[in-house]
Amino acid sequence: MRVKNPNDKSVLTERQWAKKGYVKNYADSGKKKWIAKDKYVLYLSRAEVHKATKEELKAYWHPDPQHKAHLQKILEDIRKIKEEREFEEIEICIERLQQKVSVLEKTAVQLIKQIRLASDNPVEVIVFDLETTGLDYSHDEILQASIISGTGETLYDSYFKPIYAKSWKGAESVNYITPEMVANAPNIYQEMPKINAILSNAKTIIGYNHFAFDIPFLKANGAVIPEDVEIIDVMLKFAPIYGEYSEYFEDYKWQKLTTCAEYYHYDWGNDKAHNSLADCRATLFCYQVMRGERK
Repeated sequence: MRVKNPNDKSVLTERQWAKKGYVKNYADSGKKKWIAKDKYVLYLSRAEVHKATKEELKAYWHPDPQHKAHLQKILEDIRKIKEEREFEEIEICIERLQQKVSVLEKTAVQLIKQIRLASDNPVEVIVFDLETTGLDYSHDEILQASIISGTGETLYDSYFKPIYAKSWKGAESVNYITPEMVANAPNIYQEMPKINAILSNAKTIIGYNHFAFDIPFLKANGAVIPEDVEIIDVMLKFAPIYGEYSEYFEDYKWQKLTTCAEYYHYDWGNDKAHNSLADCRATLFCYQVMRGERK
């Protein structure tokens, strides 16, 4: 290999520089490129090396065994630290799950009481909608839940303060629910008995994108969906009506609630889309038009 001009600013590996008779200036010189879990290649620029003496080259090519053992110990310590951090993360997840179980246990008695109270005034047809911090029910949290009856009466509407999330910029840009708006709100587990009380008497649950979104979020947060309940997802019924076909999925594309509402000339009035109560009203209207119950 032809040795380049020493003034050349090219970047080479530490080994390549050593072959040219150069060693790094300082112990922390260069940039590491990891090629395995505990192995890396060190890259150095011309400014980070100097012409080596015979002793320096000998120390590089034939390092002291004690020095090599010291380096191995450092690598082993780094591996142990990584394992300890992974174990700590697992412990945090377990602690969070235990907190959820504890809260659910404390509200079990309240749940039974609420179900008994609800049986005095059952509503068989309800419309449900949620707003959340994100789209993943296994990680994100519920910010708002609303339930109305099949005749449009508001049965439940509340914001929730997330237990873990401190901010949700992406979701906030859509639903406009800020951390300040929910700062003094109850958490979802405190309110779940009230929600379950309404669900327990329902014969029909109507929603928009229920199967892929609302239902999984509800169940992940302690909701009990009656086994014999009829679940109507207006989004799935509207897709073939709108008629936008996807060759890729070989089915009709799902449309947003705002698209469905516009299609049926729904008047939002003072309501705004992506508020769960407003979305409940829009969903009920679209469903009734589809059934011929409303013009």
